[in-house]
Amino acid sequence: MGLTLAQSQAVAELARCLYDYLPGKPHPHADQRISFQGVAAEVGLSGFWTGGSKEPALAQLFTGTLEYRAPDFLGLILLIVRRGMIYRQKKGEPVTREDIECLNAIISRLGFKFRELHDPKFLDSLPRKASAVKDLPPKSADEATLAQDSRRQGTARGSVGATRSSTPR
Repeated sequence: MGLTLAQSQAVAELARCLYDYLPGKPHPHADQRISFQGVAAEVGLSGFWTGGSKEPALAQLFTGTLEYRAPDFLGLILLIVRRGMIYRQKKGEPVTREDIECLNAIISRLGFKFRELHDPKFLDSLPRKASAVKDLPPKSADEATLAQDSRRQGTARGSVGATRSSTPR
């Protein structure tokens, strides 16, 4: 059965989302498994990897998997994420929490939810993009109030401490 138009759009977004996780084909002197071609072969889906331009090849890999071997989709995505974490870490561009959250949103639109990718311990272990950390709201109003109070008290204590130490007893 073919994919719906909405699913086809999600597959195209998935290909863009995962594009930088791995090279399309392995470097001749590198581990042959650290590539989309190698991952597809390892999970038995090499027939859906067309090669050539990476983004269309990824879209075809995902489309073929979803249309003909949907139960293998989980294994394919998880192996791409695992290998991509290693590859991108070595490149100095680690997979971030925001990358996985984006991936989860697209996978959800395809009708899947992979427990491993939603695990709070896993998500919390990932680095955050610098702009995301800066823009994070406090977790609760109480935490924001406590943070403000501690900053005020630190300033007040510093001035009180300076006054006390300069006055004789």
